[in-house]
Amino acid sequence: MKKILLFYIMISTFLYGEYLSTNGKVSFFYDTEMQRLHSIKGDVFDSPSISQIEVGVMLEKKIYLLRDHVLDVSLVEGTSILVIKSRIEDVDINTYVFPSSYDKKRVYLINEFLNPSVKKDIEILYRVIPYNDTGVIGYIPYKNYYTYGKARFKSLNNGSGLYISNDEYLDVFKFRKVKNKDVKYQEDKLFLLLRLLIKRKKVMTWWLLIFQMMNGPIKLF
Repeated sequence: MKKILLFYIMISTFLYGEYLSTNGKVSFFYDTEMQRLHSIKGDVFDSPSISQIEVGVMLEKKIYLLRDHVLDVSLVEGTSILVIKSRIEDVDINTYVFPSSYDKKRVYLINEFLNPSVKKDIEILYRVIPYNDTGVIGYIPYKNYYTYGKARFKSLNNGSGLYISNDEYLDVFKFRKVKNKDVKYQEDKLFLLLRLLIKRKKVMTWWLLIFQMMNGPIKLF
């Protein structure tokens, strides 16, 4: 099985301009032309749970999508760690995405902010496009998890929240926060927002995606 997966990774990278990362259970692709994560699966042999994930930041009330500022993309040799390097204004941003080698249900997304010239307030936006267009979003307060279908996700930093918006222009003032449970309709988009203050040479944020391994969706109600 390992040899088959390695062969598939090589074919995807060289023929299709995509990176495939997997721990043998969960998997995702990175499209080097569109500069986005896509086809995130809770099981490599199943249909995707999440179609796309995009990362953006808001600096001084202006929103930037990292896909427009990518400098380099690579896989760390001998690992499943995808590294995306980008730069916005004077801030270097390294994004690490990888499936856990310990808990096979988990995917981590880490943003590392480096060398800002001055103290900066930053809002990070993770735009999540589930594979199923409509569904119920749940929130489990005592674990601080949000749920949608078979996927659970959360920020491992304080000060985050999940929002719904159908605004194509990413107007954060039109976001609706998920407080308990909510419904995502076809035109809606999901945004995990995290606010932080960069005042040191290096700040890291952690975002966790967990797939519930069961035959049906997570039971919330």
